[in-house]
Amino acid sequence: AHFSIEALFITVKFDRSTLRGALPVDTNNDILPDVIDYDYQLVGLWNCGEVFDDDTVKILGKPPPDGGTTCQWTADDAIQVNLPKEFDVEVGDSLFLRQDRIFTIPRPQENEYSMAASGGILVSMPLALLPPNISFNGNVQIDECSPVL
Repeated sequence: AHFSIEALFITVKFDRSTLRGALPVDTNNDILPDVIDYDYQLVGLWNCGEVFDDDTVKILGKPPPDGGTTCQWTADDAIQVNLPKEFDVEVGDSLFLRQDRIFTIPRPQENEYSMAASGGILVSMPLALLPPNISFNGNVQIDECSPVL
């Protein structure tokens, strides 16, 4: 996880694509998921407490209307934590997931199913900026009557 360069948000990246909060359901008690319940999939802006544990939500900040912290999926493997103007989370803090909430996309044709994601990640500094690409353009010759700007 890392801050944006402006500290407006934190990007949390998973190592695999997820179901974005949708839940696998075992309908025949064989331990393997049979269907995915997309009613639980998180879309748009949502309360970060849906995915992160209570201690993490305390440092990220309250959701609207009492606060300004929201979360959103930016890809199947990335959550953006949108921060208010004043926040408590710092570089080096840990963000922990809520149990049994985030699952990877199953691959039934390969008999691959995942347990729920668990654990946490440290918040790091923003990614390094790319060096600027400077280019000049204009006339290569000027005479005494040409404007100089």
